[in-house]
Amino acid sequence: MKGVNREKYSLMMYKKKVLKKSLIVFTIRLFYIVFLLYTILSDKERAYI
Repeated sequence: MKGVNREKYSLMMYKKKVLKKSLIVFTIRLFYIVFLLYTILSDKERAYI
């Protein structure tokens, strides 16, 4: 019983770690996409002027 609990606990911790990592990666990608869109839009505005 103890071994099973430990396995479940480690699995939960692993999932939490993975979730944290994926969240960080997601936010970085989001910022990157926003930055790209912003640069593209500002370039277009500059082109108009």
